[in-house]
Amino acid sequence: MSIGYNDAFQQELQKIKENRQETNEIALNWYNKKYILQFAQALSFNSTIVELNLDNCAIDNEQAISVAKALRDNHSIRKLSLQFNNIGDEGIMAIMDSLNNSSSIQEIKVGYNRIGDKGASYIAKFFVPDNHKKYQSILKSYVGDEAALYFTHYLIKMKLEVLNLSSNMIGDVGAGALATALAQNSTLKRLDLQHVGITATGIQVLADSLTRNTTLEQLILSFTQVGDNGTALLVNALRKNSTYDLISTKAFCSANVHFTCRNKNINWNTAPGNATF
Repeated sequence: MSIGYNDAFQQELQKIKENRQETNEIALNWYNKKYILQFAQALSFNSTIVELNLDNCAIDNEQAISVAKALRDNHSIRKLSLQFNNIGDEGIMAIMDSLNNSSSIQEIKVGYNRIGDKGASYIAKFFVPDNHKKYQSILKSYVGDEAALYFTHYLIKMKLEVLNLSSNMIGDVGAGALATALAQNSTLKRLDLQHVGITATGIQVLADSLTRNTTLEQLILSFTQVGDNGTALLVNALRKNSTYDLISTKAFCSANVHFTCRNKNINWNTAPGNATF
């Protein structure tokens, strides 16, 4: 259900306050501050919403804190999306603190905000305590190697299945940190590192960890500086570990590959260039 404007908004707001079953999915895309604040107040009374989408609402730290207050006592929301807003560290810290009381949240999307390394550390911490749930997280923001170190610290304990760190400023130092965690993590199935600053140097340690990880199925490295040497390292890692369904290293290497790994079939999208395998 996608909420309309003015009168329609007020009607839907009333349904939220009354806990009507048809309000289990809410999308408030492109709404301004006034609507978000009204919604946050109504959310405090609701126990039926399971999917909440607040993308593209120009939410800043002040409004994020208002939403956080509403989420504090909520135990029904399973999926929360706050992408394409203006949330910074202060706002996301308030959100994550409020979700610590939640027994239901399973998926968080906070991509394309203004979250830095400090905010990323709060996101990483959130996924640790519950040993029974399987989580997904998407963090496309302004985080760098320090954030990767935070995730490394907690990734061993996390029950995270999907981690998307694409479009960040993570480089080879961050790749090395993630590699350390991957060698010991037993739940992560998909890791997305598209559009980051990893080069063949970072890939070397990452590939080494892939030979020891038996749960990761998908690794996305498109639009990085992997290069032919990095691609070759990945292929060699696959020869030692056949658990992967997909590894993608599209762009920025003459060997533009997309290969299916469980049966070790390699499909070249372009000629392998100077890469040797």
